[in-house]
Amino acid sequence: VVRGDMAIPPQTQTLAILQRDRIFLIAPPKTNLESFRDLRRQTLGMLEGAVNNDALLDRILAFYGVEPDQVTRIPVKAAEAGQILQRKRAAAILVVGTPDRSPAIDAFNAVEKAFKAPAEVIGIDEAEAMSDRMPFVTSGEIAIGAFRGRYPDEAVTTLTVAYHLIVPRSMSN
Repeated sequence: VVRGDMAIPPQTQTLAILQRDRIFLIAPPKTNLESFRDLRRQTLGMLEGAVNNDALLDRILAFYGVEPDQVTRIPVKAAEAGQILQRKRAAAILVVGTPDRSPAIDAFNAVEKAFKAPAEVIGIDEAEAMSDRMPFVTSGEIAIGAFRGRYPDEAVTTLTVAYHLIVPRSMSN
């Protein structure tokens, strides 16, 4: 299984797309952030996990003309996301995942608990244009009510990245 933005080994082919993860930010309620563009000179929490999302983030930032070194990154455990944002150690948390599963839902819940209000979910309005330049992502959305059926109250446009089940090209049908 290979995520679409990672190097897919030559001599392989995709047998199936297993899942599409959404790419978005979780920010404090009433944040001033409106876009990934606003991350310039900010600190961003990077959810700890199995996949390194730095290269993917760098490509998104480049679309907005933001140099990678203009965004400070810190590792964040999902359960600590609320405390990190409340203490202003980060302006937002990057999520590459599915809103109703860990660690995304855990980070959202931690922010809601810390602020006693739902977190802001910031997508990528320019997802269609971005997917034209980066063939490994597609435009998608976070559906109304994706977080526990209550939030967001309107769909959020963003990017998705697919997980491919790959097999050797030599494998017969």
